[in-house]
Amino acid sequence: MEHASLQPGDPRSVTIAECLQRYYLQHAQHLPSEEQTRIGSRQLLSQLGDAVVAELTPDRQARLVAELRAAGRSGGTVSRILSVLRAALKHAEKFQLLTKAPFIFDVPKGQPRDRVLTVAELRSLFRHASPHLQVFIVFAIGTAARRSAILELTPGRCSLARRRIDLNPGGRAQTKKHRAVVPLAPALAPWVEAATGEYLVEYHGQPVASIKTAWREARIRAGLGPDVTPNTIRHTVATMLREEGVPEAQCAAFLGHRWSNSTTEGYAKHRPDYLSDAVAVVDRLISEVAGPGRPATSETTASVLNSCLTVALTPRTSTKEKARSGVVGATGIEPVTPTMST
Repeated sequence: MEHASLQPGDPRSVTIAECLQRYYLQHAQHLPSEEQTRIGSRQLLSQLGDAVVAELTPDRQARLVAELRAAGRSGGTVSRILSVLRAALKHAEKFQLLTKAPFIFDVPKGQPRDRVLTVAELRSLFRHASPHLQVFIVFAIGTAARRSAILELTPGRCSLARRRIDLNPGGRAQTKKHRAVVPLAPALAPWVEAATGEYLVEYHGQPVASIKTAWREARIRAGLGPDVTPNTIRHTVATMLREEGVPEAQCAAFLGHRWSNSTTEGYAKHRPDYLSDAVAVVDRLISEVAGPGRPATSETTASVLNSCLTVALTPRTSTKEKARSGVVGATGIEPVTPTMST
């Protein structure tokens, strides 16, 4: 396409890659959702390449959605990818890189997963997990936090003296997925005391960026289906809190949801009995799943690792290698490079 006679900012001359690059460098890299923007940008560029903004017609958007779904992306994932594209184009229009941003359609996100694990299933998952995944599981139960919050949790934000866990790192702006301050359940104390690294969840002394492989292998060994995801633990804890009659306000606060418009809400965490009913439930659940006392001994750790090797050496009928292609070309956005993915 010849763009020599086009005016600056004309959608026929501005590439999608340029919009994504500027949005990331000028704005998104400073947001808590920075990683989501990088991942979404990679997906968009792998499908759209060097296309210009004017090519984002309704038909092309429909093909983009079909291509993402064909690649195995869920409705929720496709919606997040489209939100990155929408934000990048709006940013380009706001800062006059683009005269007019096209309307970007959304897609249905699908029904939320409703899988709730039994205590026996949680116990089986824990017993078949590798050591670092066991740490993840007990803190997922004890905090009902989302995966990223647990992987970023440090021992320094788990105060044994004040019996409190701050799930939000200092300097990180809160988002709609609020990271709460929750009481430290007594059953979690030995796990905090046993931590020797910078992060609670570490693999060979390194922080863990992804638990996909470890989770999948533990899930398979435990005889659980693919509908069981790390977020299933959060959903299970939330369900059990309500089943145990924990007051709604405590459930909401424990899960990081706002439960009051009062300015005193922020001071509630200083009460000695803060979320005491919720803590009693998760404390009992941790003990039922992981047992009382300190984390796994070297003997149980060796048993788990031997089990991992057995699964790893078993031939699989189908293996799909997913390319980790980064944002390339004119974008200047670096690919996700996790410190460790296990």
